[in-house]
Amino acid sequence: MCRKIMFLLSCAVLLIATSGVQAALLEITPTAPVPGGADIANLVGSDNDADNVGTGENPPYTNDATTYIAHDRGGQGQTFVTGGNEAGYLITGVWVRHVAYTAAVDQTWYRMQAGSELQIRITDPAASGTDAFVLSGEIYDVTGAEENALPSTTTNTQTGTGLWFHVTLDAPVALAANTEYGFDLTSISGLGPVLFFETMGIRDDAVGGNPYLEGSAYVSGAGGVADNILTSAPGDRVFVVELTSAAPSGPKVIFVTSVKD
Repeated sequence: MCRKIMFLLSCAVLLIATSGVQAALLEITPTAPVPGGADIANLVGSDNDADNVGTGENPPYTNDATTYIAHDRGGQGQTFVTGGNEAGYLITGVWVRHVAYTAAVDQTWYRMQAGSELQIRITDPAASGTDAFVLSGEIYDVTGAEENALPSTTTNTQTGTGLWFHVTLDAPVALAANTEYGFDLTSISGLGPVLFFETMGIRDDAVGGNPYLEGSAYVSGAGGVADNILTSAPGDRVFVVELTSAAPSGPKVIFVTSVKD
């Protein structure tokens, strides 16, 4: 009887563990985020394709591999360094922005179909090339009914929309203080329903470039599959990393006041 009970308990634990698939949330909004006190952000981006993340040579096509979240590209990432809170932090979500070009010579393509998937990963740059590189991974399934969603048919404009994509983690990830981490976003739906748009950023050699000195843009993988290798891309993305300061975990101190008779 005891063995049977233990077996049933083990099965219950297994079912809970396997059924709790982590699913990210997505909000799309024209309103820019306001970074909180513990957040890390870069809000400086280029108004033209030639100065977006990458080499800046012969745009608009040669830097697509370092700017587009797309089913035929790798993960588009950014590294950052946490602050000095000794207890560390919890990362709860990230923001990136669709381009908002102003130069008439530019063009940008975008599309967002129901059934496409957007993956977010939290990464450890120091572990690039190993199985320890990915600290967390979650997926958002596009419904097609999202408020401010991109068009479901392929659209090409000179400017883009400038919309903000806010991805919230289902399971926040603990981060140490004063440590480099990264996040990346990948359109993983392959050649089925697709999601693609060009992220806003700025290359290091542009005027006003390298606005975030403690990190940089990166790519990982190719063809809608992010791998465990970080390849630096010249520049910084427009981003906000949402962090919550963790509380100290030391022992509680109880003060006792003695009363004499």
